[in-house]
Amino acid sequence: ALPQLDYPTELLSSVGGANGVNINKRLLQVYQTTIVPSLCRKGDDEQHGSTVLADIAVLQALSRRIHYGKFVAESKYLSHPQAYQDLVDSQNPEGVLQLLTNTLVE
Repeated sequence: ALPQLDYPTELLSSVGGANGVNINKRLLQVYQTTIVPSLCRKGDDEQHGSTVLADIAVLQALSRRIHYGKFVAESKYLSHPQAYQDLVDSQNPEGVLQLLTNTLVE
């Protein structure tokens, strides 16, 4: 399994437990059971070393992208906390996603 990323704790607030979110185990499981089998033929191409290096690079990139999203989401939340809280209180996940998404760049 990939080691847990060690983020400085001051980057995220203690509210909500975002620092405790780590999906690396699930990411590895999906990578091994879904992504790799959909991209690769069964068999051994005897390229173990380069395959491992490629797998590590892909998994690290995916993990960083996913986990950095915590910081982006918190930054966006802090720009409009009441709007997000109102959407959460009204159980409106579509509204939260709409508020999170900057359609000009995402």
